[in-house]
Amino acid sequence: MNLLRSLFAATLWLAPLPVIAQTVPPAASAPQSKAPAHNEAVTPSINKDKKPRSEAQKKNDARMRACGQEWRAAKAANKTGGKTWRDFSKECRRQKKASG
Repeated sequence: MNLLRSLFAATLWLAPLPVIAQTVPPAASAPQSKAPAHNEAVTPSINKDKKPRSEAQKKNDARMRACGQEWRAAKAANKTGGKTWRDFSKECRRQKKASG
């Protein structure tokens, strides 16, 4: 029994050695990237790949903003009539779309 314990302990102690020997320091393995100079402009890639919004999407955005303002005013005055935002927005957008 003691022989098994000592073999197990020796295996656990020696097992990490090959792993340590195979690792390479991160600085040596990773190629160094050129950092931008102080005078070079760094351009962000935000909204670079997005398509512009269509006219229908822009109109819907305007309706949503208007309905949101109405909802906040009604909620502040406690005049929502027990409706949730979801129900209110459906009705409001439908009315605004019909009126033009």
